[in-house]
Amino acid sequence: MDEISLKTTELWPYNSKQIIEQKNVNPDKLKLKFTYIYFPWDKLYDLERNYYSLTIQQRPLFIVQPINTHEIEQILDYCDEKNLKLRICNGRHSTQLLSPEVLIDMSRMDKIRLEQGNILYIEGGARQGQVNEFLFRQCKLNHYPHLGHFTYGKIKKGLSTGTAESVGVSGLISSCGIGALRRTLGLTIDVVEGYRITIPPTCSSKAKTIYVDSNSYPDLFWALSGGGAANFGIVSEIKLKTSDAGKVIEYSISWDWKDAGEIIDLWSRTAPSRPKEFTEEMDISKTSNELGINLQGIYLIPKCQTDEEAVNTVKENIKYLGGEQDVPMPSKYSSIYLNLVQERQYYNFSIVQTSFVNKINSQDIVNLMNLSLSLNEDVVIELELMGGIISENSKGSFGFRDCNFFVPISSRWNRLEDSESQRNWIELALSTFVKEGIKGSYVGFPIPFDKLNTSLGNEIYYGKSYPELVKIKNHYDPKGLLTYSGTIN
Repeated sequence: MDEISLKTTELWPYNSKQIIEQKNVNPDKLKLKFTYIYFPWDKLYDLERNYYSLTIQQRPLFIVQPINTHEIEQILDYCDEKNLKLRICNGRHSTQLLSPEVLIDMSRMDKIRLEQGNILYIEGGARQGQVNEFLFRQCKLNHYPHLGHFTYGKIKKGLSTGTAESVGVSGLISSCGIGALRRTLGLTIDVVEGYRITIPPTCSSKAKTIYVDSNSYPDLFWALSGGGAANFGIVSEIKLKTSDAGKVIEYSISWDWKDAGEIIDLWSRTAPSRPKEFTEEMDISKTSNELGINLQGIYLIPKCQTDEEAVNTVKENIKYLGGEQDVPMPSKYSSIYLNLVQERQYYNFSIVQTSFVNKINSQDIVNLMNLSLSLNEDVVIELELMGGIISENSKGSFGFRDCNFFVPISSRWNRLEDSESQRNWIELALSTFVKEGIKGSYVGFPIPFDKLNTSLGNEIYYGKSYPELVKIKNHYDPKGLLTYSGTIN
């Protein structure tokens, strides 16, 4: 084949062989070490390297999918020996556009088991959807596993937000886990009891797998509870405690766009004082060239309330907001998940950026949404209510428990030619929130915009916990093997 006639991407299998040889990497020996390993010239390489968003195009020298902790230890030792930059993934969601030399994909380690009725063991490669399917369909339980969240715009059929089924559990949990009942039952890290993690090699020891909880390696347990697992090692299993979610009321409100500024002001001033049984999210969206504003809420019914009393409680708490309100009779949390999660719409390309804030500037949001009308595809600004029991707990290194709102900003599109305009809007939106004064950004979605990233620094993901997290990272990863993979350095 004439290499001159090939496209740049098609040259990679040929060029990579030369790079691999220069780095003294022996593919034949590696294939004997690992059950699943893919090189650029292998038939399945392109399939295995792809992320869920085509925005991310990474071409590592090889991909390893470990099947046990022995293989995890081996690949960490090998990357250290050969001085190879690595990244860790399981759900294949990311905003970091850095391309590693080695991709460690945990997707083969995805077993889930339940013990004693409510103790859940989840392997590091499992995804949120798998866990919920296991609990709700296989075990037929109504337990709340504290994993991600979901909302669905009933007024606008195309609007869907929340955590995708395909998001990896270990990254979601170790970043803090902002779930659908967060104000009532807490963050995911609040119910984690332990992690099995492989820590990287040091000058005196090879990579090793340890069990971490509040008694064993308590400093690392604290760090993993909000500090992002990829900064410290590779998590192969998480132990957490679930609880029966009982009955909930999933209510919604929609308003005319002309009232958006007034409604955002009213809700953002009053919602933080809502009782902790309420968890709410306001979605401001541009869908099919139409602007919309909708509120989705879940009320977890106390055991002392009847269904009718619960419905009246919700109505009394939200009636002042006006709009078109829908407050149905109660249903099981598991039923809501199973009914709504299938409705989520996926796109070829997407970027999500986040902020933790205490105040909302409604005029900024209205201006951003009006600008979005020039885009060909969809954007959403989500104002997710924090507070409640979140601010009452102090577990872990998560640094933004005292914030009133978590604000994901999403840009989603299907055509490559729309990439620049959609990306520019996201950067403008995030810059606008930064200018108003943000408290932090979610470590699960690192900032890919160089100018913003440099000006904010990595402290933006951890708040006051950052100095202590740096000390812990330097202790467990003194060679900095995971620096490229994480956001602590």
